[in-house]
Amino acid sequence: MNTVVEQKLYGARSQQAVQAVSAMLRQVEQKVSLHLEGSEIDAVNRNAGIAPVAVSQDVFDMLKTAKEYSARCDGIFDLTIAPLDLLWGITSDSPRVPAQDEIRQALTHVDYQKLILDETAHTAYLTEPGMAIDLGGIAKGIAGGMVRRVAEQYGIENGYVSIGGNLTILGKNPENGQQFLFGVRDPRGNQNEYIATIYAPGKIMATSGDYERYFEQDSVRYHHILDPRTGYPADSDLISVTVLTQDGGLADYLSTLFFILGKQAALEHINDENLQLILVDKDYRVYYSQSLEGVLEPNPEAKAYTFCKS
Repeated sequence: MNTVVEQKLYGARSQQAVQAVSAMLRQVEQKVSLHLEGSEIDAVNRNAGIAPVAVSQDVFDMLKTAKEYSARCDGIFDLTIAPLDLLWGITSDSPRVPAQDEIRQALTHVDYQKLILDETAHTAYLTEPGMAIDLGGIAKGIAGGMVRRVAEQYGIENGYVSIGGNLTILGKNPENGQQFLFGVRDPRGNQNEYIATIYAPGKIMATSGDYERYFEQDSVRYHHILDPRTGYPADSDLISVTVLTQDGGLADYLSTLFFILGKQAALEHINDENLQLILVDKDYRVYYSQSLEGVLEPNPEAKAYTFCKS
């Protein structure tokens, strides 16, 4: 899934569970990757404006969820963002700043409403040539939920799986009886630096930020989270958004959405009942949900950051 996967599972069948999780993640990638020739998403994209394509149940469900999320926010998160993704190439070996007319043209191919899903035939159809789907905005989160189900099948109650920093957390650490502690990454530090620690048993944690995949040109940072309203990387006053909830797809979606919308919109939801947020803005202020009090512990060595309980 174009990222690093780390697993630590405990139980009599933990080794089998690790192997099953790895196999499941490879299967997900082979089905939904935008960049993998022969994937189901590749087939849907190649047939844009030509014909519906039959897809498997799990891919259909993922597309349905992604389209529902796209509709929920009026396309600020849009699963048909791929023409822009490919144009910028930020996750590729040759990223570039496209010309304005290229961006304008790509934007004409971004519209989640033009993805037709047939529940009976289990087909997906992009109605116009040039359109393409990218499920990268929620695939890791949904896969995190699938990890939980695989672990349960093998009787695993304790452990965690990290898919590129998207965490699925199960139970406690049976080695010491304590909660698993995870670092909230410093968005302006190196990969091993963190601004706080957190424990969140039973949750899935997803983070979106401008620091993981980006390139710089003329002292401007161009990150991979594109705003379908402009065609450019989101011009946000946030540099990192972390969402914790029990629904991995929702966590992934909301971390992307709130990053694009910015701090004020995210703060309006920071104390919603079924999710928890950690927001880092460009002034190095950290805002977090009240329910994280005592769960989130600031790192005293991250002196640049000011923590603000909402």
